[in-house]
Amino acid sequence: LEHKMVVPGGGACEAALSVYLENFATTLGSREQLAIAEFAEALLVIPRTLATNAAKDSTDLVAKLRAYHHKAQTDETKK
Repeated sequence: LEHKMVVPGGGACEAALSVYLENFATTLGSREQLAIAEFAEALLVIPRTLATNAAKDSTDLVAKLRAYHHKAQTDETKK
């Protein structure tokens, strides 16, 4: 940590984008909603694979990761 910066990894960017896209998809009322929701789900393959390769419970870890990102994206005090 020589540069005092944090680089997100471990599927964090993909999980954050997935949560954002799922929330965005709910604002649409057409077939685009389904395509965006499926793409959001596909993005979660990366954190699931990383968790599985680390011999961790991927379902539990991805659920926690999504919950943290959802809370951060919907927290009104941080906007």
